[in-house]
Amino acid sequence: MSLDKLKGLNLAQVIGRHGTDPETRERVFLMHRGPDGEMRQVTYARFYEASLAYGRMIQAIKGEKGKQDSPRFHVGFYMQNTPEVVYLLGGCAMTNSTLVGINNAQKGQKLATDIAKMDLVALFVDEFAQPKSERTFLEAVLEAEERFGLGGLYPDFVIARKQQASNHPAGVPTIAEKLSESAGTQFTPTPLKGDNAGVIIFTSGTTGAPKGIEV
Repeated sequence: MSLDKLKGLNLAQVIGRHGTDPETRERVFLMHRGPDGEMRQVTYARFYEASLAYGRMIQAIKGEKGKQDSPRFHVGFYMQNTPEVVYLLGGCAMTNSTLVGINNAQKGQKLATDIAKMDLVALFVDEFAQPKSERTFLEAVLEAEERFGLGGLYPDFVIARKQQASNHPAGVPTIAEKLSESAGTQFTPTPLKGDNAGVIIFTSGTTGAPKGIEV
């Protein structure tokens, strides 16, 4: 596809163009390793479909939170590099939402503070073990909630990437469950406004507290 065809398009339109154009739709957009260790391929068409599904889910969450007309909508993730992070980016692009990457090394009060100050309406969390920790990412979030509070996110709007292998906390939904709830509902993409941040990524915090960098 010529870059000239993409001039002036927003991110949602770029995803849609690549996902439907006969020249690009079956090309590989993303590769990742599955649970069995085998490499998986995601085409541009599949990424477009996933972006719409995640956008529909995010739009439904907006409705649950009474935020349909909010000028700012922050969707957080606290997980490792997984395909779901990319799908969330696509979903945010379709719903005029900002994707916020919480530093996944944070825990305790620092984690609770970072989550609270970003005014998140939903937080997507990894169910895998957090490096250099004896807990999963999800367990780290629940500990932060119990000790310091997360501003009303728990449990309905703390959403696990998948079920934990054991002791999955009651009341915490998974992405698959939220996608299923919103499947088939009416959805019209609302592209990101040009003056809104598409992504906020927290720095590593090696020289002080992690800082949110707008992209």
